[in-house]
Amino acid sequence: MPPHSTAWISALISATDDDNITPRVRCSESATLLLLQKAPEPFTRQADLAERDFRAAHDLPLTKLRSNSIADGFRPCTEPVLNVLVARMTVPGGPWPGHYGLESIVFRSRPAAMPTYFPPHSGQMMLMFGDMVAASRAYREGAGAVLFPEQLSVTIRPAHQSFGVVFLSRLQTLLRPVVPLLEPGTLGDDPDLLRLRREAFLAHERGHLQGMALETVLPTRSKRLAAVISELHADLDALLMLLSTSTEHALAVASVLVADRVMREAWLLRPHAQVDAIAARHLLGLLSRAGAIVLTDEGRVALDLLRSRACLTEEWERVRALEQDCVREGVAPARDYLQTSGWEIIGSSCHREITSPLGQFLACSAVRRQ
Repeated sequence: MPPHSTAWISALISATDDDNITPRVRCSESATLLLLQKAPEPFTRQADLAERDFRAAHDLPLTKLRSNSIADGFRPCTEPVLNVLVARMTVPGGPWPGHYGLESIVFRSRPAAMPTYFPPHSGQMMLMFGDMVAASRAYREGAGAVLFPEQLSVTIRPAHQSFGVVFLSRLQTLLRPVVPLLEPGTLGDDPDLLRLRREAFLAHERGHLQGMALETVLPTRSKRLAAVISELHADLDALLMLLSTSTEHALAVASVLVADRVMREAWLLRPHAQVDAIAARHLLGLLSRAGAIVLTDEGRVALDLLRSRACLTEEWERVRALEQDCVREGVAPARDYLQTSGWEIIGSSCHREITSPLGQFLACSAVRRQ
């Protein structure tokens, strides 16, 4: 990488972190905008998109920045070309959960492809696997492992997903502390965690392609509850697909999906405000009632996911019908579904404590990881 590019990346990250300290600064006066205007090749095209958003906000404070141009027009370049994405977004597991802040991420990317043993899927996958080069604080310190348009603060949600980037090494890093909680042998004798996590994510993404993408259909004010239903559909669809494959490898992938998407994400910071945490707690309850996830006397988590096929199928059918109801009626059916399932909903925040021994064990493990 040329020295001037390295210096520019470092300056951009510092400028973004500084801007987040003073979020009332005018967009037209932000340090990040100044760096975007000086972007060297190969960053100029993507920097121009971000600059367009800053200029649209003009003298409004950074808290009013809307990343419409990025959401509509950002397209990652394949490696070895570097990408830069600058936008106001929320970062799952970040230091300000549920909060939208300005973020800058520099990365390489390459196209993703579904494993050959996955059944055919509907929809077009706009997914890339990425390697992070540099990132601003919330993304760097939080659980930021993906980039999708639905994370961005926008005026109108795009009708279609224009890009998706997954940082596999970050996903593997987040998963690794959870693996020792599992009963020995759950993932096989010598598991390839990177491959298992990659295929678990692709199974989840395939589940999204089979769904209705509610968060892009319903109004922005309904985003959180709609997104919870979309995440539930994706996970349920992924688990059923993997369990129906009936191979030891597919079962290990399903176990990784549960370990990360359920056991870890149920205890993200401020779980009532994080879509992934809400969906994770809902699925944990479902799997617990089916006896598919239990705490052993030795203090390990045992998974018997095949026991859950019937209840997962029933819940998948319910959620799939619910998505169609929400398209017709708005977010009210999603609210009713969650409240009937034991959630207390205040505004768009969803509250439900997990007091079982398994829940207490996973909560204590999460505290040790933080």
